[in-house]
Amino acid sequence: MNGYLVSLNQTKSENLKEDLKQKLSGKRVGYIPVSQDFSSAGDRRRFLMYAKEYDLQWEIADPANKYDILFITTMANVSEWIDYKESYPDTILIFDINNAFFFKKDILWNAARGITRYILGREKRLYLHYNNVYTDIFKVADIIVCPTSSAKEFISKYNKNVFLSFDYFGEDISTKKINFSPNDPAIIVWEGMGVTAKHLLSISNVLEKYGDKVKLRIITDRFYKLAGLIKIDVLKIFKSAKFNFEFYDWNKETFSELIASSDIAIIPLNRNDTLAYHKPENKLALLWQHRIPVITSDTPAYIESFSNTNMDLTCKNENDWFRNIDLLLSNKFSYEEHMNSVESYLKQSRSKEAFLETWDRIFLQAVNSLD
Repeated sequence: MNGYLVSLNQTKSENLKEDLKQKLSGKRVGYIPVSQDFSSAGDRRRFLMYAKEYDLQWEIADPANKYDILFITTMANVSEWIDYKESYPDTILIFDINNAFFFKKDILWNAARGITRYILGREKRLYLHYNNVYTDIFKVADIIVCPTSSAKEFISKYNKNVFLSFDYFGEDISTKKINFSPNDPAIIVWEGMGVTAKHLLSISNVLEKYGDKVKLRIITDRFYKLAGLIKIDVLKIFKSAKFNFEFYDWNKETFSELIASSDIAIIPLNRNDTLAYHKPENKLALLWQHRIPVITSDTPAYIESFSNTNMDLTCKNENDWFRNIDLLLSNKFSYEEHMNSVESYLKQSRSKEAFLETWDRIFLQAVNSLD
């Protein structure tokens, strides 16, 4: 009976996929990527992954062209596409927001971002409070895709048609941890964008007190541009660090092996940083899918994720960090039991099938709205 139900569900899924392919066939789809070379996780782990799976034909969107479906990201000239939607109301506009910028209320930050994007030609209109561009696009978009429950709750004040979607990592994960025999010294890994490496300093006291017993492995881009203008050397952030660390430039071919060969992964965040506090669970899921135990700060998305496993490894303060690191490096930690619990959660909520099902609903609604 169970086998029959599985087969039936697979058949229904395949029929839906074929039906959706047919409906999308011949539709003109425009896309504004996060990065020009499509290397950003916001491209390859979201829209581009789905488009590849369905062999969806698309083009880089040009305001001079008329589209059936227009899919834009936070790196788009948002105000320009708001005007576009007013000119072409029949175009189905999908806005994918995979960050938490709209939670940022700081007046100076919003003014600086709005002015900078306007001067650089990244916004058609000047927004002295840049968050207003998000509320404007929330109101005019036909469909909005976001990464967290808190984001969906906020956006729903302006638009009820909001879909919650995680990143799908696919081929990014080439290696998984197969056993738990700590290195000597133990290797604690952090992986992420250079602009967020500063959060490691929030637990510098913790790392320092372990001395030579642990080594922090940092995997990130060596340089990034602040506001797209000022070149920042990430290594200089750790110039005065007193903890033991090694640095690796982020590389798609090697980062997975570096994570899997570490002992513990960490995601410390400054809870006073609005953007960090509202981050989605994507990085946690990425690390978990390497079968490595992870310790995080106690942000809403991470608390929600850990609630679906057998162990809470979120931290409110330094004492929590000490306790959790000590636990994972002790013989009291049951690696297999914890990772089996994590994998059960990932299988239910972060599978390729779950990702495609969400995006099927997004695009099915889009094409049906064209009829």
